[in-house]
Amino acid sequence: MSGSHRMLCCQVFILVLFAHTIRAEFHASGASAAVSFDGPSPVPPLGALAPTPRPNRRRMYAMCPPQFQRVGTDCYSLVSQRSSWLEAHFFCKDKNANLAEPLKYADRKLRAFLQKEDAHTGDHEPVWIGATFDHRNHLWQWSMSGRNLTYDSFSEMDPTEPNDNNCAVYDPSLKYRWSARSCPDKLRFICQHKMPKVSEANRYKIYNRWNATYPNERANEVVLEIIDRNDKDRRYGHAFIASP
Repeated sequence: MSGSHRMLCCQVFILVLFAHTIRAEFHASGASAAVSFDGPSPVPPLGALAPTPRPNRRRMYAMCPPQFQRVGTDCYSLVSQRSSWLEAHFFCKDKNANLAEPLKYADRKLRAFLQKEDAHTGDHEPVWIGATFDHRNHLWQWSMSGRNLTYDSFSEMDPTEPNDNNCAVYDPSLKYRWSARSCPDKLRFICQHKMPKVSEANRYKIYNRWNATYPNERANEVVLEIIDRNDKDRRYGHAFIASP
């Protein structure tokens, strides 16, 4: 065999050995990565790459004082004791509350609440609320906040017309829309109290505060379950319970 022929045989042998080594390395690499090269790689299921964090749940308490009921987002107490508007104002103030100052959303809720209560009790007299007429500026104002009425539910009257009827009422004869009566008239009234939302740790602080005004009386609570989802999505659930 000539020298050139022997050199060609050696080159062919080296190429065959090199190709075999490359195939062995590829198969070893595929086995170590647990990936099959016989077909496409499987797609991991949705969410498999990063586990979904569980939402944080915490319990809060929305609380109404004794003798008050939750209507919408505030607490209200319908008082049947007949009083002048000023007497009613101070009665509510003594309860750390004020004569009701319902805005548009709350007004609809309160009208429905009063209709339901009166259907149960049979009482159909007007109910004082916290609006009075300012003769100097010819407008109605909320007595506690001092704000001008930007929403009104007055019916069958001109609320800007000066007259002796300086105080506002819910009027059952007008489907519980607002009307005006003389402030010294003796009527029932409705007090409004904010509804605090507190944690379990602060719950009894509220009870201790209210106990000075309502000794040994039961409050009304709404238990709220608040779900935090990355501080963006909050959902609320609730159930009604009474104080311990």
